[in-house]
Amino acid sequence: MSSVQYLCESCVELLFVRGSGNCQECGTALRKNNFRVQLFEDPTVDKEVEIRKKVLKIYNKREEDFCTLKEYNDFLEEVEDIVNNLTNNIDVENTKRKMEQYQKDNKDIIYRNKLKLSREQEDLEEALEFERQESDQRRMLLLKEEQMQQLAKKKNKKALIDDLGQQISLQPMPRIEEALYVYQPLQIETYGPKVPEYELLGKQGYLIFGY
Repeated sequence: MSSVQYLCESCVELLFVRGSGNCQECGTALRKNNFRVQLFEDPTVDKEVEIRKKVLKIYNKREEDFCTLKEYNDFLEEVEDIVNNLTNNIDVENTKRKMEQYQKDNKDIIYRNKLKLSREQEDLEEALEFERQESDQRRMLLLKEEQMQQLAKKKNKKALIDDLGQQISLQPMPRIEEALYVYQPLQIETYGPKVPEYELLGKQGYLIFGY
């Protein structure tokens, strides 16, 4: 099995402008569409994930395809051995031949389970789409209800302001009944004997006018 090649996106576009080309290090023929974006920091994990996807497309039997649980567990163990071998470059050629033979011997059940998976995926997508539409409808209803509440608050506020305005304009202005001016004699506090009256001062000779 050829080693894994790591190239940046620009190099892939440049080296495989025609869709295929040879590795710059080992000369192995490579195709552009076989390159993929690395998803995990550890390239080994990324490689294992990709290999597992390819293996499970062939080894796609389900538990109901086996007579006993032991047979199903043995099948799962065999899948793990294949993934481990291809990931770690262990007995790669024999492992590939084993996969090819399995694919020939089980092509009918592989095809049948692939159809099942497609239908299940379609059902899942339909369910997700239905849930999304319901969520959108609920969100629209909540938005509409909120808009109606805001509109009602504005109407109530305007009606209250108009009502208060009418009440103020209809009420008569109160009349002021008290006099505008009332004479109050000047009161002087002398803090001593009472000041005699003007007439008394004249009689007692205190008021003398000279000419």
